[in-house]
Amino acid sequence: MLLFSGGFRKIFHFHLKKCGGTSLNSWLNWHQPDDRVWNEAETLKLLRRVELFNQPMKSAALTAFSTSYAFGTHLPIRVFASDDVFCSTVLRDPRQRILSQIADWRREARLKSHYVGSPEDEALSDSVNLPLAAFLGKHCRSGVRFLLDNYMTRALAAGYTTEIVENIEDTGPLLPTALSALEQRYHVVGVSSRLSETKAAIASKLGLVHDAGQAVALNVTESSRFLASEVDKDVDHLLERLTVHDKILYDRASELFEMRHSGGAAGYNEAEFEARHAALATKRLRPFARDGFSVVSVRDTILGSGHWGRDAAGTPQCCVWTGPYTRTTLYLPCPAHVDLSIRIWIRGYASARLRSQLRFEVDDVPLAHSLQPAEGWLETATIRARSRRVFLKITMLLNETEADERIGEDRRRGVAFDSYGWAVDPS
Repeated sequence: MLLFSGGFRKIFHFHLKKCGGTSLNSWLNWHQPDDRVWNEAETLKLLRRVELFNQPMKSAALTAFSTSYAFGTHLPIRVFASDDVFCSTVLRDPRQRILSQIADWRREARLKSHYVGSPEDEALSDSVNLPLAAFLGKHCRSGVRFLLDNYMTRALAAGYTTEIVENIEDTGPLLPTALSALEQRYHVVGVSSRLSETKAAIASKLGLVHDAGQAVALNVTESSRFLASEVDKDVDHLLERLTVHDKILYDRASELFEMRHSGGAAGYNEAEFEARHAALATKRLRPFARDGFSVVSVRDTILGSGHWGRDAAGTPQCCVWTGPYTRTTLYLPCPAHVDLSIRIWIRGYASARLRSQLRFEVDDVPLAHSLQPAEGWLETATIRARSRRVFLKITMLLNETEADERIGEDRRRGVAFDSYGWAVDPS
């Protein structure tokens, strides 16, 4: 595999729980083939939940780094990353992080627990049966204390040293180690309140496309709204004690982000990507031949922006929907200064009227397209253009996107496609 910018071969995100990392993980999954996506659920079947900071952690870590190019995990495995692994993590205001964890347990309690027999199973039940103050008072010393009592300090220290931290009473001695981890062991330390900038900082260092328009958060609990009425003086006192070291850690993470990444993230856009990274980044794609075209599949790395990522990943039905906004970009390698036919294989539209709205630009120049039926697809869109660089930028434009709530689809979508490519234009 070709290197990411900076000489890195792998991307690792230490996904601290309830810090906004689910959205970051989803974005990272675009940057590797779908058969390389890390399946944490399968790993957790082999690891008892109460032993997250213990063996066989090394086995899980080495498997993850061996089989995936870009992945995020709750497992504290930073210490096992080699020098060619780009490492990142994201922290969150610690009070909000705890409230989000409890709101998440309340949500999961309405479903069948997937932690049967573990301390977290009891926490799920108590989250809906106990007042917030009573819940915190009980579980800050139960088997899930590490998820409540200065969790970020525990997790970052464990990821740095492999020390078992779940049952440590005082996290104060762990704080210097956690701070050292932030300072020295992560190439980007982000904060959840600036998640888009965090992604931009990662993208600028690695040569990825920053999807500035894709600000949709995933796995949101809306804890501030649902728990605000329960935060009284007793809860305030408990939260202060449970976050005393995490607060120091979070404040330092915010300082580091401002010093190291804020400026570069703010100025990183499509033009910067194209000028600095696109020629190398498109070489990471693996085109294949189809009907005389050099084709890139969405099951491979997706180099672009303005889409929802893969639907039905790992299956023959895998495709990508554009959205939630009306502009989608795709990049692929090509020969420079050649007349080309550029084709997109379309699976469908969120509604029939979007078909007439579809427009294209190639390298920022508006161009006409033709639609033809294609066996195995709804149709193809073909655009003729002359390449001017060793990569193409294809932009798909609509007037609107739609969510079809009748079928339980709340995403605003536009066009579904599964592949795109070019052929030398015989005309």
